[in-house]
Amino acid sequence: MTGGLSTLSGTVSASGTPLANAIVSIDGSTRSATTNAQGEYELPYLTPGNVNITVSCQGYNDAHINNIALTADQTTTQNITMTPMTNITVSGQVNNSVTGVGVEGVKITLDAMLILKS
Repeated sequence: MTGGLSTLSGTVSASGTPLANAIVSIDGSTRSATTNAQGEYELPYLTPGNVNITVSCQGYNDAHINNIALTADQTTTQNITMTPMTNITVSGQVNNSVTGVGVEGVKITLDAMLILKS
C-alpha cells in the first residue's frame, strides 16, 4: 500500500550538463538513487516530512540540501547543481639528502588533504 507516501525526484547537473551516476542519498537512512544518463533520479515511497539529502558524484564536491518538504501523495522536485572539485598538479624531483643527486624509481603517494584559504 503506497497511499500517503511521497516521491522525491529531480535532475543533477553541473554547468548545465546532466550528470550520470550521481548518488542522491537521504541522510540518516539507507535510501538512495543513482542518476541515469540524463541526470535524472527518483526516490519513491518516502515518508512525508522534511528530509536532508547528500549528492555525490566522482570529480565533484558533495552537495548537501536540507529541509526538503515532502508532502503525502505528491512528488517533490529537487534539482541539484554540482561544483567540480579543484584539480591540482604536483611535480618535482626527489634528491638524495647527502649527495643531492636525483633518485630513480621513487614512488610518491599523495593523500587527500583539506586546504583552508583565509
